[in-house]
Amino acid sequence: MSEKTLLAERLAAARKTISVLMERTEHAIDTAGSLHNLFEDNFLLKKKISQHRRNEEELQMFTRALEQQVSIRTRELKEANEQLAENNRRLKEMVQRDGLTGLYNHSAMTEIIKQKIDESLRYQYPLSLVLLDLDYFKNINDTYGHPFGDHVLQTIAYTLKSSVRAVDYACRFGGEEFVLILPSTDQVSAVGVAEKIRGKVEGLRWKHRGCRTTTSGGVASFDNDTPQSLIAKADRLLYLAKEQGRNRIVGSDSI
Repeated sequence: MSEKTLLAERLAAARKTISVLMERTEHAIDTAGSLHNLFEDNFLLKKKISQHRRNEEELQMFTRALEQQVSIRTRELKEANEQLAENNRRLKEMVQRDGLTGLYNHSAMTEIIKQKIDESLRYQYPLSLVLLDLDYFKNINDTYGHPFGDHVLQTIAYTLKSSVRAVDYACRFGGEEFVLILPSTDQVSAVGVAEKIRGKVEGLRWKHRGCRTTTSGGVASFDNDTPQSLIAKADRLLYLAKEQGRNRIVGSDSI
């Protein structure tokens, strides 16, 4: 083989080698580019993940703050509702109470009697009503003045409230007349309560030595009455107590 031919073969081999190297280089460059793009994508993805985590943390902080605000507002709303309920209760209590004595007023008394009559019919327990009237109260006002008369009424009201059970109701019927509503109390027991109060009223001592207080009362027990007829029965018995000399209690069993 001639030197020229050998040189040509070597040159061809070199060209082939260069061509392979070029292809490998181009492939390496392409691979490097792909890796670069992959690294760049990976970097951007990490940034997005990091941003997402920050957003998530901020959202969690906002959620906790919002939950805390909701909890505070819920508690404030509960307290406001409780205060409103208490104010309504006090308002209702004020509407139901007599301004001078603090006893239940005439309007509240009527509603209470209706309620207790319904309960008496439903549960078949006795119910009694006592109607009391201060004897000669006009003389007290005329002799010692109305301010002292008001003091007498307030003292009588306290005597009534302190002489009955928590389940009983002391009411101001009007003027110097008072009503006791006694659930689960029969005629005999109700007369006993009224007599106890009559004795206490008679035993009261006043700053004016000439002042003396007594009370007369009628005791009626429920027997398929309306509120009005039950009060009317007690009123008739009270009238009998007045006729019999005052400072006494008359029940239907006494007639």
